[in-house]
Amino acid sequence: MHTKEYFKLGISGVFQMAVEKYKNQPAVTGLSGTMTYKELDDMSSRLASRLLRLDGWSEDIVTAVDVSKDNGAIILLLAIYKAHGIFLPIPRSCPQKRLVSMTEQGEAKILITDSAERAESIVQYIQTVYLQDIMKDLSKEEPYKSALEDKRGEALAYIIFTSGSTGKPKGIMVSQQSVVHIAYTCYSRFFGLSEEAEFEQLQGLTKEYLKMGVLSDFSFDPSVVQIYMALFFGHCIVLITEEIKRSQWELSNYWRKYQVDVCEITPTHLKHILQYFNKRDEELYLPQIIISVGEPLPLKLLKDVFGLGKIGVKKVINAYGPTEVCVYSHARVYSYEEVDYINEISIGRPLKGYEVYLLNHKKEDVKEGEVGEIYIHSPYLSLGYINNEDMTKKTFLKVHNSDHRMYKTNDLGIIKKDGEYLCLGRSDDQIKIRGHRIELGEIENVLKEYGDFSDIRVLAKEDDNQQKHIIAFYLGEGKDEKELKGTFKNYLPEYMIPNRFIRLNHIPINANGKINRQELLQMIEVNSSLPLIRTKQSLVEICREIIKCNTLTGTDNFFDNGATSLEVFILNTRVFHEWGVVLENKDIYQSETIWQIQKLIEDKLLISKENYGETSENLADSEMVKATEFQCKIIRSENRVYKNRKLEDSNKTSEMPPYNVVYKITHSQYIDNEKLENAIDKMIKRHRILRSSFLVKDGVVYIRAEKEGKIDFSYLMVENINKLDLSAYTHEFRFNSLPLFQIVLFEDRQREQEIVLNLHHGIFDYLSLSVFINELFRLYYQIPMKLPDSDFFEYRKQYIQADKTRLNEFWKQYMRNRPLSVGFQGNGENQRLKVKKQEKFKCLQRNYDVTVMNTMKELCIREKISMFTLTSVILAQILSDWENQQEFCIGTILHGRMSNVPGVSSMIGLFAELMPLRYIIYTNESLRTKLQRHQKYLEDVLEHQGLGMNELYMLQDYEERFKGDYFKLIINYHTDFSCNLPNGMGFVIAEEIGQYPEEVPLYIQIREYKDGINFHLIYAASIYKKEDIERIMNDYSNCLTNWIEILQTEPQDRKTV
Repeated sequence: MHTKEYFKLGISGVFQMAVEKYKNQPAVTGLSGTMTYKELDDMSSRLASRLLRLDGWSEDIVTAVDVSKDNGAIILLLAIYKAHGIFLPIPRSCPQKRLVSMTEQGEAKILITDSAERAESIVQYIQTVYLQDIMKDLSKEEPYKSALEDKRGEALAYIIFTSGSTGKPKGIMVSQQSVVHIAYTCYSRFFGLSEEAEFEQLQGLTKEYLKMGVLSDFSFDPSVVQIYMALFFGHCIVLITEEIKRSQWELSNYWRKYQVDVCEITPTHLKHILQYFNKRDEELYLPQIIISVGEPLPLKLLKDVFGLGKIGVKKVINAYGPTEVCVYSHARVYSYEEVDYINEISIGRPLKGYEVYLLNHKKEDVKEGEVGEIYIHSPYLSLGYINNEDMTKKTFLKVHNSDHRMYKTNDLGIIKKDGEYLCLGRSDDQIKIRGHRIELGEIENVLKEYGDFSDIRVLAKEDDNQQKHIIAFYLGEGKDEKELKGTFKNYLPEYMIPNRFIRLNHIPINANGKINRQELLQMIEVNSSLPLIRTKQSLVEICREIIKCNTLTGTDNFFDNGATSLEVFILNTRVFHEWGVVLENKDIYQSETIWQIQKLIEDKLLISKENYGETSENLADSEMVKATEFQCKIIRSENRVYKNRKLEDSNKTSEMPPYNVVYKITHSQYIDNEKLENAIDKMIKRHRILRSSFLVKDGVVYIRAEKEGKIDFSYLMVENINKLDLSAYTHEFRFNSLPLFQIVLFEDRQREQEIVLNLHHGIFDYLSLSVFINELFRLYYQIPMKLPDSDFFEYRKQYIQADKTRLNEFWKQYMRNRPLSVGFQGNGENQRLKVKKQEKFKCLQRNYDVTVMNTMKELCIREKISMFTLTSVILAQILSDWENQQEFCIGTILHGRMSNVPGVSSMIGLFAELMPLRYIIYTNESLRTKLQRHQKYLEDVLEHQGLGMNELYMLQDYEERFKGDYFKLIINYHTDFSCNLPNGMGFVIAEEIGQYPEEVPLYIQIREYKDGINFHLIYAASIYKKEDIERIMNDYSNCLTNWIEILQTEPQDRKTV
């Protein structure tokens, strides 16, 4: 088939031809999985059937699309073309009023979205369809049978909106044949193939598929070339989400994980990546072929990229072209070998199918070596601006003796002797910011229409880092800058809102009667230096210092004013030093204003007076210490759970307070209730932690000991202890009031007794239990004991002053080059593996009898490993198998006591800390070696306890921090407590009967008791379905059985697992 016949087929027709050639090859991959060409074709055909049955669907219907960048978006895109629709992409950052303007001007009849918030805001203007609804049970749908005879080449493919000088965005209409053509001609130029080869010949050259990254949003047309170069020529799309795109480290690691060969990127973004990995080149991964788009490519940047020889970048392609020409008209391929000979950056020769003219203001050809405006002539130009015939006629010009038009770019250029072109910049008021083409006139007109100004002018100025900033100069009454920015967020996307609003008494005019732009821009420097007067440094002032913008206000966006991932790192470090808390990088990115970042800090500090009881009283230092990180975490989590009442448990027989630790205690002797109450009173006097509560002072959480404690003790007679629902007698605590523990002694008619010990987790951990029980019963039997040498309060003070150099060095080395967090991917509605703010937790439990437990313990003793090592490495093995990852971290709760503090083993309190443990699962390693290696890792960690998660986080350099959270699941192992009392006074057994959720997708709590081992899998219901957890549990059981068999039958075996 001749190439022009392919153009006539249109997008779905050419894709159908590609499916026949590459049906079993991967077509698209990313966080939502991988699909082959055959699967993608099948799913998009089924979805096309659904679209055709939608109310109002018709031939050439304009369909606005606002969805996440995942496999579903590619399915939808192809389905629209198969159903003879037209694609109108909506950027996620698009404000409502601009969205309405785009859909009205673009004559869109349907909006397909996966955002309920977006749907609610737009439903009154346009028919709205949820993507989730039309994708549901898609496999049951009959696929639409499209025929190659349905030639759609001349039909519209998409309408993409760019900035317009009239104040309204311009909708550029591009045909399907233009899309097929640009994919074809770019493919041959970019990969050094014959530009005269037929389409079918190029398809035949694909022997091994490449992975082509799609970094751009669908509303930014470089994504068009990436998608269709891949799908038409047998390669694989790698979709890159906005969250990954924001982080230089995550983007580099994502490229490495998926082994991306080709990717498009703006020079600004590429520059930030190189700065981010400065002097750490070995950690940077770049695709072998980089396509520079959207902005001029600086010569220094090109040399810097090629200067990283070991990174493996073989080509950098400088692609040029306005959206109106269908993505690109020129491209220059630079290779590593020619780097030493490059002294200027060209946009190369025109691509096949494009003719280029350099004209002066009279539309005459300029002489050789002269600068002229670039005009592009081609049959593959866009069809003009939708519903804007005047603008179309001004920019798309008729050419004598030609059936095709010529586009006026407003770009200045010059042609070199070798036939390559240089682009010298704009001849009008158009600029580019972060790859977005912006007409300053559009901003000006919007400000005039919706702002109360006598006059206004909008200019752009470049800073020392070559970053452009938009400045609005206005006449009229003085206005609050933060209110102006808030107002115009309803009308302009965030990248078009001026960074500064400057009030003037007059607008300067030059000798020619034109606005004196130079004088206006000089005013910025005069008006920008505001003194910083402060008594206590605020977040706004810190942000001002970091991004060097003294006019920044609380309603400003941190990133709109020049912040990058480097500034996020600096900000988080400053926040930790000022307030002692660490923020999630993703939360900072998602904050629209500085005030929202401050709210994140406040949430960490618990400074909501209503919920946390802020106090203004004077506090005695001797009776008060700052709470630990883990204590603060528990209190935050507890408050959220109690507030929302979302804890659910489908597998428990009782409902204990979720953030309490609850034990059932039995004693072999009869217990006198009065003697027990007296012993409890003495325990309160011995340990300040038992007469302590939490409070907040100036936004900091403290734990304070009162001089007098309170006893919550009950002695209850019941009918039958064995039928008792203990949860009915345990109550919740409020952490800002005494007491924070409760003891109930039950006795039934047969004189059987049980004690329930119910404590707030903020004052108690597992190791405290042995201290508490031993001392309680010694006091009960009046065995003399000396007062403790130290306690939790003294420990905390010593901890703060202690030299932690050894700990710091260990953890810095332990977490160096740590892997990204990995978790079991569930099938719930929440695919992000991130717990929601109002999450529901459910629980699945499974028991193993005493025979299995004893077998496990015997094997652990023989292999010289702990039960924790055995159970946690099994979990690591199945996680590795599920997610195909070799290395990752799993969280666990360590006892947290620094060994060099005297008397720490006899203290009661919450010393424990939630920390990451690293696991590396090698495929060719014996089971014994695997277990013993991880036992050694664990022993090293246990020798270096004492730091908290925030302290660990602050030890990491900024690229390590940008890897996000440490783990997606937690495992904890403990045994029921038992002891023989001295002097023949019998024995005591304590059995934990409560559990609480950690704020991770999956928390595995393993309890060893006298009759066996109990597994609790506590999971986030939005992430996992019950069948997901059952599969994890079944895989765990199978692995446990298999490993026991291996270790039993072949104790010296080198068998790999």
